[in-house]
Amino acid sequence: MTEKSRVRNEMNARLKRLTPKAIQAKSAAIAANLLRAPCWRNADLLLAFCSMRREVDTSEMLRAALREGKTVGIPRMDGANLVFHQLERLDADFIIHPFGIREPAAWWPEIRVNSPKFRQIIVLSPGLAFDRALRRLGRGKGFYDRALRQFKAECGARLFAVGVCFAEHLIVHV
Repeated sequence: MTEKSRVRNEMNARLKRLTPKAIQAKSAAIAANLLRAPCWRNADLLLAFCSMRREVDTSEMLRAALREGKTVGIPRMDGANLVFHQLERLDADFIIHPFGIREPAAWWPEIRVNSPKFRQIIVLSPGLAFDRALRRLGRGKGFYDRALRQFKAECGARLFAVGVCFAEHLIVHV
């Protein structure tokens, strides 16, 4: 077993111990912290994800962004890449990917992050583990790693990547 596999197994075991009530309370605290951050105030584009079980619930962040008039993008897996599509309302009809992830239909409007109309962009990144050196360990397919590299190359300083996680996701070294 590789070290990454071992860490993924350990993190999944840790996260299984979280109750739905604890996940909701922790998610609410994370949303409140993000909504107070300067990068939130100045962002006009939020690229987020639809939460899976045992992940930070992003629904309050999505709701707040829509309420504040920010453009909100949700990813859809397209081959080995993520394509972000515009979310216009939380009760939209999502497709369920074979991995069990809610994602937009391909016909939803696509978001181009390099558009000059977006002055500041926040990307909420999921992960199984994060460390204090700002590294993340995902589920092993590299979708967010590729997307974040591309977005940083296209957007530079306009981009704020935010790993949203519980304390249980934090480890010494990814």
